[in-house]
Amino acid sequence: MARTYSDIDMMTHLLAERERDLELAARIGQSLLQRNHMLQQRSEALEDQLAQALDQVRQLQHELGKKDKLLRMVSSASEESEADINCPSPQRQTQPLHIALALSQLEVLQSKLQDLEEENLAMRSQACYLKTETLTYEEKEQQLVHDCVKELRECNNQMVALTDELSEKNDELLHHQEEISHLLSQIVELQHRVKELALEKEDLRLHLQASKDAQRQLTAELNELHERNAECLGMLQESQEEVKELRNRSIPSAGLHTHLSCAQFPMDSLAAEIEGSMRKELSMEEDGAFQDQRLISADNSLYFYNTPCINHSLLVNSLTCLLPFPGSLRDVCSRQCVLSINQYSPDPSHTTSLDQPTMEW
Repeated sequence: MARTYSDIDMMTHLLAERERDLELAARIGQSLLQRNHMLQQRSEALEDQLAQALDQVRQLQHELGKKDKLLRMVSSASEESEADINCPSPQRQTQPLHIALALSQLEVLQSKLQDLEEENLAMRSQACYLKTETLTYEEKEQQLVHDCVKELRECNNQMVALTDELSEKNDELLHHQEEISHLLSQIVELQHRVKELALEKEDLRLHLQASKDAQRQLTAELNELHERNAECLGMLQESQEEVKELRNRSIPSAGLHTHLSCAQFPMDSLAAEIEGSMRKELSMEEDGAFQDQRLISADNSLYFYNTPCINHSLLVNSLTCLLPFPGSLRDVCSRQCVLSINQYSPDPSHTTSLDQPTMEW
């Protein structure tokens, strides 16, 4: 781009120099034309003076002819006077005076004629010199005009070439400007896309953080359920030990029927008490789990659905170990826990049935 601007500046500088050269050539040609005009005027004035001098010479020649005739007449008269020299008279005495006056006038006219001839020669030589100088100046002027015309043609050709090159540069500049505008629009679109991706990344980061928080919360709840399961197992073992003790106590004192009735009574009373407490705890846990489940957003459910089988299987395996025989306290508690788990299971295929025990006792 900088090179294009520098080329344009260089071409404009060359055009300015060409214009200055043309102006200088035009001024030189104009000055030569003015000088030629002055020389022509001077030559015309000298020609007028020469014509006047020629007229004056002709007039003087005419007067000289008259004087020559007069001189011839005087000479003939002098010859006649020499013939009549021996017979003087008053008329003969007046004739030499006229002859002397005519001779003096003739000498003056001859001197003037000589001066005029010299002046005429000088003017003719000067006129010839002016003609030759005028011809040389005309030739120089024609050569200068020819050179100026030739240089003007070359300058016009260069200007046409520079104009074409300038138009090409302008077209290239417009093309580059269009490319720049297109690239700027692409940059703006990419920046807008980057902003959208940044916002999407921030949303995904927030969703991931929420999913991690939900996972940690579910892990904590699972650990709590494991602890409660362990407590339930401990309580169940204690109840089984108590049942065994009661059975052992009732076997020596009564028969088989009384043994079954006595063994079933304390087990049923203790089972009813434990069952009531477990139902209260499970109902409270179900209410809390339902409220927590409603607070989790739909974006966090993606991560929760990716790990349902693991949490579900761990929780079910921990609860199904409580199924040694149907109808017992362990059977009732496990059924209620599994029902609560199946309510919140995301996949119906992962629901657990208590009719299919996973462990054997």
